[in-house]
Amino acid sequence: MNERRIVVASLAVAVAVAGGTTLATGQPTVFAQTPLGVAIYAFVGVAIPQHVVAMQTGSEVRLGFAGIAGMGALAAIMAGYARGGVNDPWSVGFASLLMAIVFGSIIGSVVREFRAGYRAGTAEGSR
Repeated sequence: MNERRIVVASLAVAVAVAGGTTLATGQPTVFAQTPLGVAIYAFVGVAIPQHVVAMQTGSEVRLGFAGIAGMGALAAIMAGYARGGVNDPWSVGFASLLMAIVFGSIIGSVVREFRAGYRAGTAEGSR
């Protein structure tokens, strides 16, 4: 499975899980306005796909990024408990930052795939 599909599929799964949590709890989890929503997007939307891609490519940088995202998810849950609950709404600013990270990951994978395809096409054309 290529990198872009992994990232897009994991984002879709993260939105589905957050949506299900929103329906179950009645909180704005799908918009990452709760610690639980932030943790879902950080873990399912960023950490898992980066870990899978790191295992396929052997990239230590991606593995480190997956670890940082996983620790961010854990930190969000811990901060939620410290502030009163994992479903208490947070400000929108953090959700915007998190979405920028997720979409940045998607855009980065698309650019890498484009470059790989371009290099492969250029190598074939020079033969």
